[in-house]
Amino acid sequence: MPRFLGVWLILNGFAYLVLGSTGLLLPQYEDKVSNIAFPVLPGEVASMLWLLIMGAKPQAPGVAALSPASA
Repeated sequence: MPRFLGVWLILNGFAYLVLGSTGLLLPQYEDKVSNIAFPVLPGEVASMLWLLIMGAKPQAPGVAALSPASA
């Protein structure tokens, strides 16, 4: 997974923490904070798409021969 997706997911987690705590502690500012945090929230979707598109590659034939199950 590329580094920028990892950083995006970290920022996404912090955004969820800030949004949740703002909703509990300062509900009058919840709309303003959600507008600021909105650009980082699609990080989960981006990582899911990365794993679906790039993560499902077939293994090389030599890798299967080295697995412990074949020994």
